[in-house]
Amino acid sequence: MKKRVLSIILLSLMIFSFASCSFKSSGTVREDYPITFGNVKLEDTPKRAVVLSDNIADIIYACGYERYIVGISDECTQEELRKIDKVGSVNNPDFDKIKSLSADIIILDNTPSDSILNSIRETNIPFLIMSKASDENSLISLYESVASIFGGKITGKSKGNKTITNIIKNMQEINSEIPDSDVVTTICYIYDTEGKAVTGDSFISNVLEYTDTINIFNNNTDGLYVKESLKLADPTYIICDVGVKEQLTNDELLKNLTALRENKVLEISADEISRQGRCMLQNITKIVYFIYPELDNSSEDNNIPEKDNISNNNSTVISDYNITDNTVLKNGDESDLVLKMQNRLNELGYNINNPTGKFDNNTEEALKNFQLLNNYRTTGIATAEILRLIFSDSAVKYTELN
Repeated sequence: MKKRVLSIILLSLMIFSFASCSFKSSGTVREDYPITFGNVKLEDTPKRAVVLSDNIADIIYACGYERYIVGISDECTQEELRKIDKVGSVNNPDFDKIKSLSADIIILDNTPSDSILNSIRETNIPFLIMSKASDENSLISLYESVASIFGGKITGKSKGNKTITNIIKNMQEINSEIPDSDVVTTICYIYDTEGKAVTGDSFISNVLEYTDTINIFNNNTDGLYVKESLKLADPTYIICDVGVKEQLTNDELLKNLTALRENKVLEISADEISRQGRCMLQNITKIVYFIYPELDNSSEDNNIPEKDNISNNNSTVISDYNITDNTVLKNGDESDLVLKMQNRLNELGYNINNPTGKFDNNTEEALKNFQLLNNYRTTGIATAEILRLIFSDSAVKYTELN
């Protein structure tokens, strides 16, 4: 059933991608802007966005538009966003700070309280509310809508579609690595020991299906469970919010759960587990590799492949391209090595439109896509390890669904 659902999702993405390609080949020219969201009309790309949602920030980053974010809420704890100014919490934004950043748009994922809503309106800054996805179809729509803000109704929508396509394909690939077994593996995600968990009516439960496990609370609703049911089900693995493992250990009713005794408890914060951007893929990777450690061929740091796992052609690559352990390429650099990297990324299908030897924004986004598909942190910076992989036979190609 799961594989059938995946096929349906990917088929819908292929249809969109095919339509986009056909549209472009017809020679028809249409502008990306203006674009309208409800009563908000954007005449051009917002260049100074304030994002009061860790989920939307996660999706913006996944789509490669984080350069347009000037402020984020305290809940945005992603390492990749750490250098962006904080503007208070979702429930207590610092509007003086937001105005000082000259924000041209504010993006949220929930309707705020009346007082916060009034304060937003008083700033005269346009704002958009983009709710979290509740199923696969709304996830696709969410990506397309978020990307459309910064890329427009044609280019942006296509970018959002391709981004979620890549994430789904990566999760499917991780799922395909899981060995077949007749043994049923059960799992749960609990927020606390007081009765809050991921239940069958949650989108997170759908995402957990990529781990080839059965959520013991699939038949529960509204994110609720009772301790006795957790003890009775005694899941093989427990995924939980940070600090809950200790709570389980100290709970008289739950301290003898098999997962606790066999050290099969993995902590992932409640914020991380709920995000629908790159964190979604990272969480599935963490959980699958926790359950099946033999599948994890990465180093301890940042899921980067070990040197020995990369093609033996590396020694030739290092010699031919003067790659040393200290070699680093980043946005703004210009050199023959940048041009060679751009040409190689083109060969792999990562679409550098016009390789010039200058590391520009297009190159950075192509590199992030490469890092995403090759299970690296998406920094947009080409370290020596990244460059070795790019020029090796082990590099994963970008395959468009068209």
